[in-house]
Amino acid sequence: MSFELDVKGSNTQLIPVVKIEDDYFSTSSISLGDVHCKPLLMNVPSIKQSLGIESRKFKISSVTIDISNYVYSGQRFTDRLSESSLINKEMYIYFKTQSMTSVEELHEVFYGRIRSINHDDS
Repeated sequence: MSFELDVKGSNTQLIPVVKIEDDYFSTSSISLGDVHCKPLLMNVPSIKQSLGIESRKFKISSVTIDISNYVYSGQRFTDRLSESSLINKEMYIYFKTQSMTSVEELHEVFYGRIRSINHDDS
């Protein structure tokens, strides 16, 4: 079943999935074939965009994602930051619907590069 058919149904379930390098994050623990999404995404990503009618330019000015620093599988997200920087790494944001069972079926809503990272204890 396709994304379009799923969102037209009466029981729509959209789950955000964020991919950074080879890691997948979501708001809940889900598996998509051989890929397991870490349940560390704290909310639905916020995407801000603008459209210049006169200039006919469309731009995405910022995307905000919140990832928990909770210990998951023996590691914190910030442990990864001490190993290598994520600055300028590719990031994808997808939506998963109730009938999607593999990564290939996910509906991409954003692609970009990480420009800055802010973190605290949480």
